[in-house]
Amino acid sequence: MPTSENDLHYMRIALEQAKLSEPITSAYCVGAVIVKNDTILATGYSRELPGNTHAEECKKCCVDRIKEIGIPRVVIGCGEPDKFVKCYGIENLKEFGIEVVLVKELEEECLKCNKHLGI
Repeated sequence: MPTSENDLHYMRIALEQAKLSEPITSAYCVGAVIVKNDTILATGYSRELPGNTHAEECKKCCVDRIKEIGIPRVVIGCGEPDKFVKCYGIENLKEFGIEVVLVKELEEECLKCNKHLGI
């Protein structure tokens, strides 16, 4: 099934956010956009806040928070490579009944944001 224009649009915004991340050798550069009814509620990226060590322990805190606040659908640009640890985020989201959509059209561009890691 082709990706919707909306998903492509917001994924491109997430990619621009990811490009703002300072590349480091111990973590990915990731961007995020929270959208409701075609309105952007929030954006963010890895290491946006000074001293932020979010996700350094690779726990499923994001999955738990997504479930807790009732986000029904998550759109991703690529699965997390097993560079640091095996990631189960997609599986965890699906276990909670959250729809996960992969935007394959931008997968290569998403991985390029992390070329500093050799992936």
